[in-house]
Amino acid sequence: METLEKEDIVNVLLQKAFHSFSYSAKLATKERGRPLPKIKVTKSNGNVSVVSATWFARYAWLTGSITSNRLYCWPCLLMNNSKSPTWAVHGFTDVKNLDRATKRQVSRSRTMPIDQVVDEGVRLQIQKHNAKVRGNREVVKRLLDATAYLGMQELSFRGHDEGENSDNKGNYRELVEVIAQYDRVLAEHMESSTVFTGMSKTIQNDLITAIHSSIKTEIKKELNRTPFFSWQIDKTTDINIHSCLSSCAMLMTMVPFRNAS
Repeated sequence: METLEKEDIVNVLLQKAFHSFSYSAKLATKERGRPLPKIKVTKSNGNVSVVSATWFARYAWLTGSITSNRLYCWPCLLMNNSKSPTWAVHGFTDVKNLDRATKRQVSRSRTMPIDQVVDEGVRLQIQKHNAKVRGNREVVKRLLDATAYLGMQELSFRGHDEGENSDNKGNYRELVEVIAQYDRVLAEHMESSTVFTGMSKTIQNDLITAIHSSIKTEIKKELNRTPFFSWQIDKTTDINIHSCLSSCAMLMTMVPFRNAS
């Protein structure tokens, strides 16, 4: 932002499109407004002419660059309007015919479609949203991997004290923090996220439920594909004298014979 305030913003816009600015740079440019510099234009006969401040007051769209000593159309620069190359790319220097040229540019600027600006804003918002969604998906993939690992190893998830200053925050949090030390995506998420961190017990339960649902779906697909299967049911009693029922599906898959000789 400080760089834009010191630089010739018109010259910057000639080299870099306004829509590619960062959000803070766009705000700084908007608050600063169009530059009204004293432009010294060299005529074809060698004489130097200074553009009067009354021209800037008369035309609210007119601006200039102290780097190139040329006049430009401020809205054309912001909207990257290539249909006005004289006022948006090359710059205007014919001070003698400035009045006639500005009148012609005013008639052209009135026909500039506002939907071009709206469409560009919508496109950028969609692009930003899609990038956020892709980033969240990458984070969830890593959290699912951590959840699946703890489940396969039959390890508990939560600890007695999961506070930031705890020496042992539980297997889930500790594992995710270890992964974040070597993974930039997860590390940036944990540093910047304020709403969804993926560390709460609710999120942990949701991840477990999602994996459970996915496993059940795959088992159903296998059972539907196999011609023969059987169920094995067993019941036991836990330490609290509660009955626990377990079920095991055994199915037959066709494996091609291999020559073992």
